[in-house]
Amino acid sequence: MELYVSPSGSRKNSGISAAEALPDIQSAYDKLARLHADGKLAGPAVIYVGDGEYFLDSALHFYAQFPVEITAVNPRMAVISGGMELTGGEEVTINRRRAIRYTLPENISSVPFMHTGRKTIYPARFPKKGLLRVADDGREHTKTFAAPDANRHIPVEKGDFDPAWYDPQNISVRLFHWWTEENLNIDSFDAGQNVIYTSNCRTFDVRKENTEYFYENVREALTSPDEYYFDRNSRELYCIPPEKDNDFRLILPRLGVLVHFDSAAANVTLRGLRFCHSGAHVPVAEHCYDLRETNGTPVINHAHSEFYGQIDTTSRFMQSAQGAVQLPGAVMFAEASDCTLENCEIDSCNWYAVVFAHSSRRISLLNNHFHHLGGGGITVSGGNFDNCQQNPALHTSHIIISGNHIHHCGERFHSALGIIITQASSCLIEKNHIHDLYYSGISCGWTWGYQPTMARENRILNNRIHDLGKGLLSDMGGIYTLGIQPGTRVSGNVIYGIKNRYYGGWGLYADEGSAHIIFENNIVYDCSCDGFHQHYGRENILRHNIFAVNHICAAGIGRDADDGYDSPGVNCAKALTMVNNLFICKDKLTFKLVFDHLLERDLLFSDNNIFWNISGTQEFSFQSGEKFYSFARWQKMGLDRHSIIADPGLRNPEKGDFRLKKDSILHEYGFGRKK
Repeated sequence: MELYVSPSGSRKNSGISAAEALPDIQSAYDKLARLHADGKLAGPAVIYVGDGEYFLDSALHFYAQFPVEITAVNPRMAVISGGMELTGGEEVTINRRRAIRYTLPENISSVPFMHTGRKTIYPARFPKKGLLRVADDGREHTKTFAAPDANRHIPVEKGDFDPAWYDPQNISVRLFHWWTEENLNIDSFDAGQNVIYTSNCRTFDVRKENTEYFYENVREALTSPDEYYFDRNSRELYCIPPEKDNDFRLILPRLGVLVHFDSAAANVTLRGLRFCHSGAHVPVAEHCYDLRETNGTPVINHAHSEFYGQIDTTSRFMQSAQGAVQLPGAVMFAEASDCTLENCEIDSCNWYAVVFAHSSRRISLLNNHFHHLGGGGITVSGGNFDNCQQNPALHTSHIIISGNHIHHCGERFHSALGIIITQASSCLIEKNHIHDLYYSGISCGWTWGYQPTMARENRILNNRIHDLGKGLLSDMGGIYTLGIQPGTRVSGNVIYGIKNRYYGGWGLYADEGSAHIIFENNIVYDCSCDGFHQHYGRENILRHNIFAVNHICAAGIGRDADDGYDSPGVNCAKALTMVNNLFICKDKLTFKLVFDHLLERDLLFSDNNIFWNISGTQEFSFQSGEKFYSFARWQKMGLDRHSIIADPGLRNPEKGDFRLKKDSILHEYGFGRKK
């Protein structure tokens, strides 16, 4: 059966032709669902969506198990919006600039972003460029997480907060430290102590050496068309229009979620649609996703829940401790199966584009375009090991994410990722192009240490990942892993341009407890720190990779391998095995082992690799603890005994051209062959 939808359609129409089109997708889907329930729907159904804008009053809801394809007549010309266009503004003057003032509906209490019809804009910030640094509060800082008695205060330097600013309680603080940002609302300011007190809590400690911030929604800072100011008391929004833009529109986001697949949804395909203007509030980080849907079923946020026990759960937090996993998605899957999102576009939304909550299975995201998002691209989440032992149905698996273009994400929640798998297995992430984010590109795993996990047998293949970090956050990787992951394979990826703030701009990053993972056939270059970095882990294999001109060293290991083991007998054969890799350096330092334990306990195996120093000196340095070894001494210690120093014969590795010349020695090592 075929139905048609058009912005000019009517609910009185039959929907069976373009001339009899229904006005929206939900009306057409509900009609098919009724026919299916009555046994009157024979075979698969198709809903054709005509060109134009469809402004939603509530999220599209898919809830039945019959095959239906919802497809745009012309790809990405059917626009599904969670916003409303503002009209009736009056011209006023603010900060000696011409502005337009709008009065917003009574149910609007906050405005985290706006859209001009061309781009997303955010509340007026101070300072306009750069960041302020917190002051030294004289406390002893021994832990990463904030102490409960100090998680609502921010010490600031004298003059960095102006008590005369209009309505200070309407100003928020965006705080950056470690690998995340905090979204904090001002409660009061102690001028004597130069301390800001916030109404919600910080997750992390603030330290002068690595914590910076800016203010948001400062009325006195509104001087640019790229920003706005929202007055919570009068519900008035002020915006300075661009001088030369006759097509200027201001769109207010009203909905959080645009599409919701619930526990009964199956066999739904969305094709060629564009979704935008969602994420209308800043979610609270809690046990369930903060969807604020009046008639929706609560969706457990298993990824964020795992931080409980580390932080005070009785307090109000607006962020998770990593990856912005508190954020829902413009498209939410919860307990759905056998669905497809193909050739769609999601942009100008404030959260993740797509979130798979628990019990999502056999769902494909194919050739979509996710861009200019306040959050990240895709979250794949499920129940952790203990949850799934009690209820196996909570497990998420067999998600395919292929051929998607994900870029310019994390524009508000900077720690959001391109793609993150927390607790899920048998997923395929391949041929995606990910770039221009402030944190990691792809993350896989959600267990810190060697505890049991549901993340295993995932494939991260042939992705192109670049231009991440942008010097704002730390401790990131082009591809980032956590925990024991037997069967997980990271292969064929090209990673470059990772730039950290203080530390940790790594290409491949095997973080805490990463184990039983194969990293092979990857090309990693031009990263701020190591091409490959293993914090601590066991029995990982690094083979047939190219690490070129990374700025600290080719590969490094931060800690010993056996933290947290409680198994009898020998815990692991090797922490890391490195064979048949190409390491291209521009200075001496090649490997860096932070502690001597790895060599003392024979936990590193490295051999049959190729080394080349493009500076021409052909000198190499291998660091273990405080000791440095030459290549000859390194070999005498039993490492890289069959490895060689040789020109690999690449076209131009400094410029990112890794094509093999005809006489390249790499042909003998298996490089350049189709895998």
